[in-house]
Amino acid sequence: MGIIMLYVYQSRKTYPGFKQWMYASLLYCLGMLLLSTRGLFPDLVTIIFANTCIALYFVMVTYGIELFLVRKIRVWIYIAPMVVLVLSFFYFTYVSPDVSVRIIIISTLAFLFSAIGAYRVHVNSPEIINGRNNLVVLALFVQAGYMLFRIFYTLLLEMGIRDFMSSSSVQAFTFMMLIGCNILIFLSLIIFNSQKVELELQEAITEIKTLEGILPLCMHCKQIRDDKGYWNQLEAYISKHTEAQFSHSICDKCLEEHYPELKSD
Repeated sequence: MGIIMLYVYQSRKTYPGFKQWMYASLLYCLGMLLLSTRGLFPDLVTIIFANTCIALYFVMVTYGIELFLVRKIRVWIYIAPMVVLVLSFFYFTYVSPDVSVRIIIISTLAFLFSAIGAYRVHVNSPEIINGRNNLVVLALFVQAGYMLFRIFYTLLLEMGIRDFMSSSSVQAFTFMMLIGCNILIFLSLIIFNSQKVELELQEAITEIKTLEGILPLCMHCKQIRDDKGYWNQLEAYISKHTEAQFSHSICDKCLEEHYPELKSD
């Protein structure tokens, strides 16, 4: 999925936020690879750095959604949880090792950002694509729901895990669940980007059809009435609906009528 996101970003029209989704896909890939080397490399790499990459995946997906939806971004909302996560992982890895607490911490972050992303897409996407992308909402909602389940399962039934790699099958299933959600989320985000491209194309076609049709032109002042009923200067209307630019000059007839002294020269 990381390769696909990178290809789409480099070869297709994309919008603000897609770059963050691409980074998220690559960070998730790196985090999972590092996590799978637990016991082969130091904990700094396989616990701290690996989980930081995975946590950044959740954060960057939601951050990209906010940018895509053209919302005002409060950067501290994204930075603060990451700082807390990294510091807490250092503490519960080296000072007071506790696998269960680490699971709860990263699952809480994943739940919050997945839920926020699903909510933003559900509420604000009609403003951007004149509709909704229910696939994005579903994928993020499922991811958030599973993370919430994982939090309570760990709290109630599996506190005191000594070795993450030998924990219960529920914890192991998390990897399969996240991989499935990951694929669904990034495919749906590609579709989300395509919906915006299609909307812009449709708007462009509509404008072209408007220019091809009969334009209501005032017989006296030469203003044009648009489809909303407002009258516009001819130059302003054409500039708005095409890439044409205007410069002003004066024809021979008007020069002779209004500036005869210049005509004689």
